[in-house]
Amino acid sequence: MMSHHPVIPPAGRIQASPIIKDPWHKKAFRHTAMALAGLANGILGTGGGLLVIPLLRKRGGNTPGCTPQQAQATAQAVVWPMCLLSAVIYCWRGDADVTLSLWVAGGLTVGAAVGALWLKKWKSKWLDGFLAAVLLYTGIRMIFAK
Repeated sequence: MMSHHPVIPPAGRIQASPIIKDPWHKKAFRHTAMALAGLANGILGTGGGLLVIPLLRKRGGNTPGCTPQQAQATAQAVVWPMCLLSAVIYCWRGDADVTLSLWVAGGLTVGAAVGALWLKKWKSKWLDGFLAAVLLYTGIRMIFAK
């Protein structure tokens, strides 16, 4: 008999989401919220993941949400297709500088790889605090920028 080497991580590392068992109205709310996150991503060029993270963290009722690490990783996994689609449309319409985009993407890719490798090492409290600090800093800069 051939030995089976799965392409995915061992079963102990993969957890099925309890979302599948939720009633239809909770699923409808989540789908609507996710569509709005996609809309924010398309309009703002960012924000989709920031809107998705709180939805993943707090599920409500007796159903637990994701840990901060799971929410961050899941948001990254689901946001990249939105970003890719938006980028293709922006480039196709001539709204984006393709050369500059490719140059910036190189640096961001290195940072994203390091961040993804470090994510599990961060305590939940630190991760929440860092995200809050980045959001606060960005918001203040946007309001008071000249």
